[in-house]
Amino acid sequence: LLTAAVFLTGDEDIGLKAALEIQPGDYGAVEYIARSSATWGEATDTIGRYLRLVNDAIEFSRYTEGENMFLQLDSLVPLQRASIDFQSAAFHISAQHFWNGETAEFEVWFAHEKPADTRQYEQTFAPGRVRFGAPWNGFRVPTRYTELPIDGADPKLHALIRKHAET
Repeated sequence: LLTAAVFLTGDEDIGLKAALEIQPGDYGAVEYIARSSATWGEATDTIGRYLRLVNDAIEFSRYTEGENMFLQLDSLVPLQRASIDFQSAAFHISAQHFWNGETAEFEVWFAHEKPADTRQYEQTFAPGRVRFGAPWNGFRVPTRYTELPIDGADPKLHALIRKHAET
């Protein structure tokens, strides 16, 4: 659909723009598991475990190298630029609904080459930096983020939704 939308509109940034329409709660149980987590690290762990409930073609992995944590988004199906852009922007925008302002130091990585006009990327991912031609799609963030508390953490709700998601 995004390929057709790019063709019909001539707008190469339509994936980024579509992600801007995401509202809190759009990702259901997975979002609420993350939102009720105690820390940013716990939230990313639960997203990794349950993301297949939202999209079973996305493979999410998280690993640490020194002072950097990497959140890698891979797809089991080939994606065009607009779809990759949507996937990363959707992840970023939905996270902004519950992560506090302390998570402003990050890079968004895109495996595709830098487009001629990057203004929409800069706007979508502000205040983070955008890197094109990266080895994969995803994010680089400081490892210390794993300890940041989640606004609205609720251990009882978290346990309840995890039980639901496991089923």
